[in-house]
Amino acid sequence: MVKVLIENGQVKEIFGKEAPELHPDLLVVDAPDDVEEDYVYENGEFSKPEAPDIPYTEKRQWNYPSISEQLDMLYWDKVNGTNQWQQTITTVKATYPKDVEE
Repeated sequence: MVKVLIENGQVKEIFGKEAPELHPDLLVVDAPDDVEEDYVYENGEFSKPEAPDIPYTEKRQWNYPSISEQLDMLYWDKVNGTNQWQQTITTVKATYPKDVEE
């Protein structure tokens, strides 16, 4: 068992077998050795936090090259007769397909 600091229902810090002296208003509890930071603590139980559901639009936005990089790709595609820009955009769209509502 280890000691963990709980803030807002989440593990914020993990100590060894003993925790240092902290402010009395802070919640320090015993936890299994496999607990990690950001685990959820609710009703005396620990669980892994659920990954947020990120919409495809945000995933695409994070993975598209910047506009300046895309413009550079388009320029060099035109000069060299290549299609690097199209391949890059197609890969991002295929990796993060549009959500289909049923």
